Amino acid sequence: MENNNYIIVTFSNRFTKELNIGLKEMGFEIFNASLEMMHQFPESALERVRIIILSNDKEAVIYRSVLELAGCDPFIVVISEEESDNIINGMNIIHLSGNENPRHIASMFAKMVSIQDYNRQKQLEIKLENHISELLKNGNVSPDSLGFYYLKDAMLIYLDTAIKDYNLKDNVYAQIAKKHSATYASIERNIRCTIERSWEDSSDEFRKKYFGTLGIKKLKIPSPKEYIMTIAEHIKRDLKSGNI
Repeated sequence: MENNNYIIVTFSNRFTKELNIGLKEMGFEIFNASLEMMHQFPESALERVRIIILSNDKEAVIYRSVLELAGCDPFIVVISEEESDNIINGMNIIHLSGNENPRHIASMFAKMVSIQDYNRQKQLEIKLENHISELLKNGNVSPDSLGFYYLKDAMLIYLDTAIKDYNLKDNVYAQIAKKHSATYASIERNIRCTIERSWEDSSDEFRKKYFGTLGIKKLKIPSPKEYIMTIAEHIKRDLKSGNI
């Protein structure tokens, strides 16, 4: 569990104290904070709030509204002896009595966050693949060509690899060849030919966006590594800015 996963607890009793201990052991950072203290949280921290523990449904609605503005989608947990099955404004609330085993609840919360992280990652991967596919099409790379899929895989590998470890010939081509049951030579040949066609056939607008004035003038066809890394760096910036 990453240390930047935050949990906000708005009140303290025996149950929440023991729950906090269990959650801290699992790597969560706990904030004991009232609604009045919310303005003290930096936006980067609010985006990582995963669970809010409250004492009533009214607070749940207020906190949810505040955190939605920060792009946060936390689990809302109300600890109260009053039984409730409320769904307020389409919002599911987890209700606990406070008589449960705090360690078991901590484990349950950790599992919930883990599943949420997995689902978010899968959704991001789908968006990322679609984004790269559209980008390659804009560069006049046809989905009917093998080079289209090889280039997409090469960019995905780049995005998941430290720059210093991105070795196209000794690492990336080998991974792509294994995935597609192809030879190293065919991977390299298809990628190189696809880049050459894209460089010749893509629009000035596309080449200028990713390669600047050199792209417009077509002075030099970029090497496979230059082509992949240059475009992938733009994708990285799109990811960081939330445009994907």
